[in-house]
Amino acid sequence: MITASAGFSTAPPRGIFHPSAVHFDLNVTSSSLDVVVSIEFENPHYTSSPSVTTPSSKFESMVVKAKVAKSIVIPASQKPLQLLSTSFQDWNEIRNEWIDISTKIAYAAQAEAVVAAVIATATDQTAGMASVKNESFDVTLGPVGLKGRMLLKFSCGGAPYSYDAMGLATDGSDIGKGKLIPIALFLPWAPLADHNGTCAVSFKVTAPSGAQVLPPNTSTNAYHHLHSQSFLSNSTMVAVGSLKQGTNAATAEYAWSCLPITPTFVLTWLALPNDEDDFGFELLDVKDVPQEKPMKATILKPAPHDVNLLTQSMPGGGYKPGQLTRIRIQTPKLSMPRTNPQFILNIGLSDASGSTSCHSISAQDSATVRSKFNKMTERRLLKRLSSIPALLEAGILQLQDVWADMVIVFDGTARDQRTITFKVSDFQQSSLVQDSAGNVSVASIPGLSPASLVIARQVVDFIKWIQGVQPGGWTDFVVPANAANQRFPDLLSQAQQLAGPNLVVKSFIDFDTDGGHNGTSGNACTALSALIEGAKVKNGIVTGFGSWVDQDCASKMAELLGPNPALLGLHVPEIGQEGMDRIFSTGFVAWVDALRHESFELSISAGATTGGGDDALQILSVIKEKGVLSQKLAFGAPDVSNVEYTGATISGVASGDSLLLYAVQLVDDKTLLESLQIKVNGSVLPVVRDLKDEKLQEHSLAFEWLQIASKKDSQAVWNSSVAVSSLLSRIEDNVSFAYNMPSLSGSTAYLGRTKNAGNRKNVDKAHLPSEPSDGTSQEYKEAQSRNQLMTQPFGSSYPIQQGVYSFGAPRRALQAVPSGGFSSGGFGGATTGLFGGAYQPAQQLQQQLQSR
Repeated sequence: MITASAGFSTAPPRGIFHPSAVHFDLNVTSSSLDVVVSIEFENPHYTSSPSVTTPSSKFESMVVKAKVAKSIVIPASQKPLQLLSTSFQDWNEIRNEWIDISTKIAYAAQAEAVVAAVIATATDQTAGMASVKNESFDVTLGPVGLKGRMLLKFSCGGAPYSYDAMGLATDGSDIGKGKLIPIALFLPWAPLADHNGTCAVSFKVTAPSGAQVLPPNTSTNAYHHLHSQSFLSNSTMVAVGSLKQGTNAATAEYAWSCLPITPTFVLTWLALPNDEDDFGFELLDVKDVPQEKPMKATILKPAPHDVNLLTQSMPGGGYKPGQLTRIRIQTPKLSMPRTNPQFILNIGLSDASGSTSCHSISAQDSATVRSKFNKMTERRLLKRLSSIPALLEAGILQLQDVWADMVIVFDGTARDQRTITFKVSDFQQSSLVQDSAGNVSVASIPGLSPASLVIARQVVDFIKWIQGVQPGGWTDFVVPANAANQRFPDLLSQAQQLAGPNLVVKSFIDFDTDGGHNGTSGNACTALSALIEGAKVKNGIVTGFGSWVDQDCASKMAELLGPNPALLGLHVPEIGQEGMDRIFSTGFVAWVDALRHESFELSISAGATTGGGDDALQILSVIKEKGVLSQKLAFGAPDVSNVEYTGATISGVASGDSLLLYAVQLVDDKTLLESLQIKVNGSVLPVVRDLKDEKLQEHSLAFEWLQIASKKDSQAVWNSSVAVSSLLSRIEDNVSFAYNMPSLSGSTAYLGRTKNAGNRKNVDKAHLPSEPSDGTSQEYKEAQSRNQLMTQPFGSSYPIQQGVYSFGAPRRALQAVPSGGFSSGGFGGATTGLFGGAYQPAQQLQQQLQSR
């Protein structure tokens, strides 16, 4: 939300002041969401021309103060807007052109003093400043003549909200390959009779090259369902129907000469491919054991211009350069030596609601979704059992381990469940036989142990049971999670009776669904989180089929379980088709990763280097990028096992985690890469070393460092013995001045000034604008009840969090007709009507809006 006030040379100040034009420029990638808000204010007291008799007379000038609330734009991130850059423009009435006012960083007190002096005394100058406060960003510009602009660039708090895309191919070949990012831009609006509605408004969306929008003409139900949500249903929805593809980006832009007369939002529903590094499908024969993955360390090398700006002068005499660096550590997936037995618990939560009676592909296909789930559950069990000899040979399993398979079939209740529990040493693969039709029976060959025959009969009975499961009633995702959690203590007790009390529990979850959580028993993700913690779940896979799948809920549950996306398809692929092979291969690799899962302590140091001393690598903080999020990281006591260098120790690390270290290196990249030493539980492990280009650049990269230096990143864990307040303050100031960005603590601010036309009066203290309202004052509330112009946040891009696919119709789709934003001669350029096409007069446009 943006509020503003204005003061004038002689006219009374205005406590609430509205802009004359607003432009939003959104830049969206899979890892960031930035928005530039350009706000133009026009002076209502400025006269049109100098007096003929007194051409040197001064015009009435204006000072504007604006306040931008630190709203949370991406709710899941819990990170408020952050200011990345600021500039201003002043209209030169003599030359009829905009004059740019660039800014530089100054300490906040200095910026305030300079701007105050310019406004009060320097009538031939215009100045502006922007500072960071606890709850807002405060901006001042003046004195301006006819009009002035504030251009503010914000980071919206990291990666935008996204969810896993639904594969549409009948063979499932596109399952797990993409993500959707819905961005809603809420426009300012004003009632029809309000003259403030003449404010022009425009926007531009920029996405990565090749990005597409979810087609409104083929996904009308999805748009209609989203629009029906309670907090959107009373607003007009304008959908971006296509993007204009360019060499480096895909864009859409539109402009209107006035505000809409009702609450309105513009929806850009982006479809992006998953990044190559997001996850990997390892297609393999299920009898083969997935390869072990060693420790990997990657130094992220900044772009050349960032290298210089991120070079710090460290404490000490003379110039002691230190380079701010980010290092990605991918922990190993190895079979580590152990003496204690493991309890391998495979938990299947299988949806048998009424909708699973639908056909899996079309009316011509007699198989139902439920029958396909039955076959998938059977196949998982048999393939995992058949892998036991290979897992024993690889050292992943041991004969002393205990194995259990539990499947809970649910709809609105936990309808039924079956469990198989045995000691690995008792299982003999030859006790089960499968004929050419796939039917499984107990073998009748001599030499089989009684225990193996008992297990074989349990397996056969289990398969008969799962083959007979039929669709039921409504769906509640909380019910099966709670049921599994309640069952776990009994299963653990049985396992301890077989192998003793010192069991290490490693659980895995398969969650199969064709719908969404419709129950009233609680939050599905909360229930799943409780199961993950209670049953010591190390990984899992979410699979969903059909048009009723709640993609948002499925995506969030998949994120809780592990690094793989939710595997979603409109159709259920046949066994043997690419999509089903992908699902089973991904699931098998994830399952083996769970068996290999180990928790350990890392020690990281630069090792013995030349020239860096024992502090050649100073680790400030760490963020867990991927892994089981419920397992928290923590820094321990420094590793002082070698007198020549000191290591940072991090506990709570697990197999397959991806960690991002923020550090200061005092040696060059090549030296650090060669000497970097990583220990696991005190033992040095081989490390695959790599140097890759840093994806983040310029302001985006600087913003990450400002968050670390100011301790504003809620995901980060700080190394208290290194990240001391004096060092962090030093880094914050250095990055703030180097990148010309205000510190998040508020110690620095933007300051800019330039020569103006020299035809303006100064603004004395009595006529200065008051502080803009934060939205809580009585004056603001009374004005708000009369005029809705400022009630919608300017530029807020609220992500839509409902799971959507296959629901209702949009209001109207905009096609990518180019239209202007700000131009050198004023706000605008070519404009289009709100629903596309040529520009219409304001009265016609407002009538059209009203009819909608």
